[in-house]
Amino acid sequence: MQTICDAHALRRRRKWGGVLCSLFLLFGAVPVGAEEQAAPEPPAVLVDGQSAEALTVVSIEGVPYLSLGLTALYLRQDSSSSWDQYGRLVISGEDLQLTAKPGNCYIGANERYLYLPKGVRQDAYGDVLIPASAAAWAFNATLAIGENGELQFVRGEGSIRSGEDYYDPEAVDLLARVIRHECGRGSTLGQIAVGNVILNRVGHPSFPDSLEEVIYQPGQFTGATSIEPDAESIIAAKLCIEGASVVGNACWFSQAGHSSWASRNKSLVTVLGGNAFYA
Repeated sequence: MQTICDAHALRRRRKWGGVLCSLFLLFGAVPVGAEEQAAPEPPAVLVDGQSAEALTVVSIEGVPYLSLGLTALYLRQDSSSSWDQYGRLVISGEDLQLTAKPGNCYIGANERYLYLPKGVRQDAYGDVLIPASAAAWAFNATLAIGENGELQFVRGEGSIRSGEDYYDPEAVDLLARVIRHECGRGSTLGQIAVGNVILNRVGHPSFPDSLEEVIYQPGQFTGATSIEPDAESIIAAKLCIEGASVVGNACWFSQAGHSSWASRNKSLVTVLGGNAFYA
């Protein structure tokens, strides 16, 4: 099991390895104005008020990302990490099971799922990177930004609430069935988009005000509830319930490229998973 001391040593090796590589590439020469060209120092990371020196913030399109494996050493010191057969990094603890796969647009924790607009990343050293905010969510911690931009984590009690306790199983099942019916085995984003439309309708004055009534509204999703959901559609349904949004306030969709009432009367928002979405 990797320890925080191991993480400090690893960080030092990577830092000096990068410096030596740069020196070799420059043949020992230091360019004029190198001080002005140097990248700014990343913000510090604190856990319960103490410096987490092994954690280095990586900015990805303006979003602060952290190594998931190293963050686990600070926020859940009883945890261990491994790779499973599906190419996912798995963080395991007494009451925690967290998964993240590079390239996916979500992470999972205790059968709950969180959408990541910038996705799960992997650095040149093989470390899996997730947003700092997602780490706080997954490890049941709180996160604040200090006056100097530092990331301030405070560890919470226990683990994140499980999906079994958090979700209404009937709502997940209904939503997943419609997603599977309308998207088949389409992309995750396309599946989230269909789920978004259904949930948007619940809050729209032109539609019924409950999930069940929206789904069973005559002429809308005929036959959708007769199909069995699969693992992907269930994850998409949970992502929607957690707040994932990829189509804004769209309340209609139809097959992309086909004329429909929505295409003639509403404004196109986007096209995802073979469907066009309108608001």
